[in-house]
Amino acid sequence: MLGDAATDGIIGAWAEAYGELANTLIGMEAELYREVLAEEGGWDGWRDFVVRDRQPESEIVTSFVLHPLDGQPVAAFKPGQYISVAVDVPRLNLRQIRQYSLSDAPNGSSYRISVKRESGGSPETDGYVSTLLHDTVKVGDVIKVRPPFGDFYIDVNATTPVVLISGGVGLTPLVSMLNTVLPDRQREIVFVHGARHGGVHAMKDYLQHATATHPRLTSVVFYDAPLASDIAGEDYDHVGLVDLQRIADAVLLPDADYYICGPIPFMRLQHDALLELGVKESRIHYEVFGPDLFDAD
Repeated sequence: MLGDAATDGIIGAWAEAYGELANTLIGMEAELYREVLAEEGGWDGWRDFVVRDRQPESEIVTSFVLHPLDGQPVAAFKPGQYISVAVDVPRLNLRQIRQYSLSDAPNGSSYRISVKRESGGSPETDGYVSTLLHDTVKVGDVIKVRPPFGDFYIDVNATTPVVLISGGVGLTPLVSMLNTVLPDRQREIVFVHGARHGGVHAMKDYLQHATATHPRLTSVVFYDAPLASDIAGEDYDHVGLVDLQRIADAVLLPDADYYICGPIPFMRLQHDALLELGVKESRIHYEVFGPDLFDAD
C-alpha cells in the first residue's frame, strides 16, 4: 500500500506496533480467563460436560443442557456470553471447536446452548459441526467445554428499560438476557424478533408464555414469509423484515439500552435504524464474531 515509501524503518515500526497490540490483547484475554478461574466453579482449559437433556426448539434449532461430569459447580457468566465446545469428528480424525451462545440465565450448575442446524453435509462446509450435534449427540454423551467468555452482555444491575432485537438464531443470547431480567417485575422489556416463519421460530411458545405472564414484557414478531398455518396476531405481528421505524412507538423508551444479535446485515440494519430514530450510539450493543464490520465502509 505504501509502495516505495515503505522503508525498512517504517516496516519495522509497524511490526513493533502490531506486536505490542497483539501482546496487549493476549494479556487482556489471559486476565479474563484468570478471573473466571478464580470464581467458584471456574476452570482452565477443557472440561468434560455430559448432555443431560436435548430439546427441539424449532425445525432447525435444538437446545442442549450440559452438566459438568465431575458434578461440581460451574462458573457464573454474564447473560449474552458464549462457551466454546469441542466436537470430535472421527471421519476426519480431528477435533472441531465452535462457539455457541448460552441461552438461559446463569444457575451455577449447568449451561444451555441452542444450536441451529446449518447446511453442513460435508466436513468442508461451515455447518458440519452443527449437523453432528443435531444428528449424533445424545443424552448421556460427553463433550468438552471451555469457560464462558465474550464482551456482549447485559447490565444485570440496571433498572432502566431494555430492548432486545434478534434475527433468526440470534435470539439465543437474548433469551439468556431475558431470563435474567424477567424476575424484575418492574423493569420494562421489549423483545423484537424476526424469522422466516413459524416453523423456524425458535422458543416461540416459551416467549409467548413469558409475554403473557410478565406485566411489563412486550413482544413484537416479524415473519417475512409466513406459512398458511401461521396466524397473524397470534404467531406473528407483522409481515416483512424487522422494521424498527414501523414499531417506533414500542421500542423508543426513555433511557433504554438496545441489544442486537443476528446475521451481520441484520444487525447493521437495526443499528442504523436506531441511530436514525435518535438513539445514542452508547445505548446500542451488538455481538459480532470476528472483526467489527460495522466500522467498514
